[in-house]
Formats: sequence, C-alpha cells, structure tokens
Amino acid sequence: MPQKSSTIALFNNGKVLLLKRGSSAPWQPNKYCLVGGGVDNGETLEDAALREANEEIGINLNKESLLPYTIVYNNTYTKIVFASLVTNIHIQLNYEHSEYGWFDYKSCVRMYKQKLLVPRLMKTLSTFHDSNILV
Repeated sequence: MPQKSSTIALFNNGKVLLLKRGSSAPWQPNKYCLVGGGVDNGETLEDAALREANEEIGINLNKESLLPYTIVYNNTYTKIVFASLVTNIHIQLNYEHSEYGWFDYKSCVRMYKQKLLVPRLMKTLSTFHDSNILV
C-alpha cells in the first residue's frame, strides 16, 4: 500500500524543528510533530514534503535537499521520512500550529516522557539520533 502522508524533518546545528499542533487540531491537538501531511493525487512523496514545508512553515526547499530515511516502526509499518539540513531560515507558521522550536535529542526524550509528542515521533527522532543528525 502506498504511503498516504509525507513527512520532513528539518535540522539545524544538530537540532530538529518541531511544530506544536494547535489546540483545535482534529488529530493530536497540542502535541509536537514534524512538518508533513497528506499526499495529493499524482504527487510524489518528495513533492508532498516540499509542498507541506511551504504550506506549514513558509519555506521553499528543493528536491536535492531531501535525504530519504526508512523508518521501521514495527513489523507491519514502515515509512519514508525525509531529512533536510537547513540554515538561516525564517519560519512562518500557518493556522495548523501554535508554536515551534528547535530541540536537541535530550529535550525530545524529555518531551516524549511528558507525552508531548505525536505517536511514533520518538522512533523517528531516535533513528535520526542514531544517524548522528540529531544530537
């Protein structure tokens, strides 16, 4: 079954950008997530990730900046998550999110323990930590 959503993790100086979902979000309100969303008909995963970055945080990236990572969540669920290293970007949140921040791995673990992350996000962040992208 093809992936129905696309996700992109943005990194700057070893920290990851996390967005806080708004209090009125229909799924996981007030939880932190990566940039991402649904894949439109005829859209590739890369195109969807780039579109979501533009829609959710107002930045334009190119396909060459996307590094695909395969995240295995369990024996039945695997997902491609893109990573992109960025510098000097200006974040402009859309209506879906109330705030954002750049977090190191230790902060992400603390947020996970406080149940502030959307489901499966800690597995994704741990994969990037194991790859030395998130420190």
